[in-house]
Amino acid sequence: MSKEFNEYDELIGEAVVQDKPLADLQLELFLKAAQDITKANPLFLRYVKGKVKKNVTPWHVLGEREYWKYVAAAGVARFLCDEPKMAAVHYISKLVMSQAYLWTNKAKVLSEQMPGLPRHVISREVLQYPSMFFSRETAAIPAEGIETNSFLVTEVNKCPGAGPGILLMFDIFKGTDVQMALAHIPYGRTYPDDFEGIELKAVGDLLKTLAFIQTKIVELNKRKIPRQFRKAMTKAGLSDEVANEEISVVQLRSEIQSGGHSHRDGNTERLHHWWVRGHWRAQWYAKEGAHHVIWIEPQIRGDLSKPLLEKVYVANR
Repeated sequence: MSKEFNEYDELIGEAVVQDKPLADLQLELFLKAAQDITKANPLFLRYVKGKVKKNVTPWHVLGEREYWKYVAAAGVARFLCDEPKMAAVHYISKLVMSQAYLWTNKAKVLSEQMPGLPRHVISREVLQYPSMFFSRETAAIPAEGIETNSFLVTEVNKCPGAGPGILLMFDIFKGTDVQMALAHIPYGRTYPDDFEGIELKAVGDLLKTLAFIQTKIVELNKRKIPRQFRKAMTKAGLSDEVANEEISVVQLRSEIQSGGHSHRDGNTERLHHWWVRGHWRAQWYAKEGAHHVIWIEPQIRGDLSKPLLEKVYVANR
């Protein structure tokens, strides 16, 4: 990155941490520098010209991240908040420092099938990195005529009218209209007690995603973009650090076993894979003469190459 951009990035970072207001000129200079740098990145140019519809490789993920930097810097996306220009600068700054993830469709489905999370107090321990960019394999369709392609999860020390917590930023496409929604989740709040309605579902889905990528079910395979892209980026003036960045591909373990036994019983072949719900366990501690209540994580059983078997649970009084 250019020296000019780094200077503005440091200025913005200091302002965000100290909750200082910034002049419009400072914001404009940062956004202009971000546009120029992004347009010079071969990954951005290839991603846009290729009209990628499905993100399946590391360069797709980093290409999409560059795309969102440009969209935010150029003012194409409308940030749904009181200070959209400052929000755009904040978004770009966090994208620059984010760990990138390829959020595959299979990982998404399995994450959604996980049993509900237990009651707990939200803390920074839910984040693997201070800033995390998730690129979806294909767009999610939360409602008719609406799609969302990626989301950024980042830690914030200060937020207008709130304290430290997690900031979720995600795109919303409505035809040709591009919006960027923001949601702040303060540390110290209890899930699910302190949330309701749409907020409860949104927070629950996010916490479940963050919990899922930290389970033993998942392997985070670090991968680099192809060599020809790295050479092109270096030739364009980008640093070796930027050109050799690794992304985390969220994948399921190729074979999951439980209790040391295979998922085949004798000659019986499994036709599906399915979730075994998580549960509470009262663990006895002899020295204390008491139980500790421990949450046992959900597990997947069956053959991962076969379809997911969705179970329907009926609650009777």
